[in-house]
Amino acid sequence: MIKAAIMHKGTSLIDVLQPCPTYNDIMTKEWYEKRIYYLDKEDPSWDPNVEKPEDLKKLPKIVEKMLEWEPRIPLGIFYRNTMVEPFDARIEKIMPGYLAMPPARRPVSVNGRALTNPFQAFRDRLVQT
Repeated sequence: MIKAAIMHKGTSLIDVLQPCPTYNDIMTKEWYEKRIYYLDKEDPSWDPNVEKPEDLKKLPKIVEKMLEWEPRIPLGIFYRNTMVEPFDARIEKIMPGYLAMPPARRPVSVNGRALTNPFQAFRDRLVQT
């Protein structure tokens, strides 16, 4: 599951269910083992993929499974939407070359001095007193 999340282009969320042997003697490993099940093994027709607009009808069932906790706990991939391009692909279309030099890689100062003058950038918004 972790590998699938890493390989997925876009945002992934992994919720790790892990018993705490020090502070939680109720939700133990045995407690979890009695309750967990894998969505795709329990229901071979389970398909979390939303690839076309018609697949949006799956959302109520997906949300129902996401909220399920008692008496059983589902594990697996709940939702994967491939209709929406990842953020980096969308921003590259708007700003070609953005990924080659994103803000995190751009220099912001030389010898401790800022490369931009904020007063120049906002001169049309400055209030003179």
